[in-house]
Amino acid sequence: MDSATPSALTPDTLAILGELQEGACRRIDQSDGSSLIALQRNGAVRLFRNRCPHRGIELDWVPGAFLAVDGHHLQCATHGALFDPLSGVCISGPCAGDALQRLDPDHRTG
Repeated sequence: MDSATPSALTPDTLAILGELQEGACRRIDQSDGSSLIALQRNGAVRLFRNRCPHRGIELDWVPGAFLAVDGHHLQCATHGALFDPLSGVCISGPCAGDALQRLDPDHRTG
């Protein structure tokens, strides 16, 4: 697993992660122009770089819209690839088997 860069885990980012509710998914814009995907599932907070491994573009079709119609999987708006929300592994689409870059260690809430 990749370790987080200092710029990714700023105090503001950590505050957002601490406030995420179960099932929530949100975009965190970074000062360098990149963005992150933060989500909470089953009490576990995950943080991924907002970059599709297939094309290197952001996943969201509008800022912060990452979830597929099922409300569970992350989906790339460009080509429809589906990603497991806990591991970041692509389970369907042109980058199947590749994964989003995960930045955080397992972080349990509550």
